[in-house]
Amino acid sequence: MKVILDATISPNGFISRENFEEDFLPDSGWDAFKESVASAGNFIIGRHTYEIIEPEHFDSIEATRIVVSSQNLDIRPTFTLAESPKVALKLLEDQGFEEALIGGGSGLNSSFMKAGLVDELVFYVVPYVIGKGTPVFTGDFEAKLEFISNKPFAEGFISRYRVVK
Repeated sequence: MKVILDATISPNGFISRENFEEDFLPDSGWDAFKESVASAGNFIIGRHTYEIIEPEHFDSIEATRIVVSSQNLDIRPTFTLAESPKVALKLLEDQGFEEALIGGGSGLNSSFMKAGLVDELVFYVVPYVIGKGTPVFTGDFEAKLEFISNKPFAEGFISRYRVVK
């Protein structure tokens, strides 16, 4: 299964402000995420992202939806709970998916990267720098990347990288 990590970020690598507001991210980033989800047919998010994003944003997307959390959550019936990144991928494999889309946040992104599960990174880089915020990754790990492409989109550019394993 191909695992793609998809994130809209500032040029200095933030996905939200310290208070988790995403007001600097344009709607075109959300539209691009929805297109990626439509292609993959699924998305995986972490507990925190599940809790802070308004339900109608995710409910407007037709896809298999998974929340990764080691905590027992009371989640909406349109989502499936998985206790780890590997369990989330197994759920999708069992449903016949060939691609998995990771939609954040930083803890989940880092968990997938640390486990060596990500094959490709897709960053929608928007022209807005913030001084403090939530980084796209947290923790102590390294990964070598191979540049694939850059291309413009409505309010920035899309940068793609292959994870060298």
